[in-house]
Amino acid sequence: MSTMHMKVFRKWSLFGIFALGLLTVSLTQTGCSGKKKAEQAAAEDRARQIERAKQMLREILADTNSSLEAKEAKLDQVRSMNLNDPEVIQLIAEVEAALLNERQALEKQKEEEAKAAAEKERRAKLKQDLESRFSAIAMASSIEEANRQIEQTLPFFASAQVPVLTIIAMNGEGLKDYDRPSTIRKFLDYLKDQKQVPAQIHQIRFNEAGKISELELIK
Repeated sequence: MSTMHMKVFRKWSLFGIFALGLLTVSLTQTGCSGKKKAEQAAAEDRARQIERAKQMLREILADTNSSLEAKEAKLDQVRSMNLNDPEVIQLIAEVEAALLNERQALEKQKEEEAKAAAEKERRAKLKQDLESRFSAIAMASSIEEANRQIEQTLPFFASAQVPVLTIIAMNGEGLKDYDRPSTIRKFLDYLKDQKQVPAQIHQIRFNEAGKISELELIK
């Protein structure tokens, strides 16, 4: 190779090394820049998720219309984001406490409704039972049978002196006119003597022990 060719070769070799260096620096800077952009994008996305999570949690706390199941599903959606953010964690705890209180209140309400329904059914059956017993006393085949029916009926009442009121008139506003007051003992003896039931049960009142404390009839 001639001297001139050697000089040209060295010149181009140096140029190639310099160009390669510039390319390496450029690629390195591009890589760093891309990494920073990716990290920034990830940080921005996480910030958006955090804000969305906090918004959803506040909505649950303020929601008075949605069902408990819908609120719990929304809470589960926030939990699935796995955001290790102090404010989100605090809001999740507040929502969990609020939903627990709501569930306990619903369960208590259901228990009370079930008790009320059971008591209503019990009273309806008792009313039917008493009416049957009144008829049995009035239609008894003998004085002894009537007395036996009376003794079996009295334990439903707080005492033999429980007042029995008979409505003889009632207007549209619910105002009532009563016949002369009686007691359950006298009323049952009246059924035995007259052999007929002169009135139907209108209302039954109970004491705290569940015994009948007042009986209201209507003709």
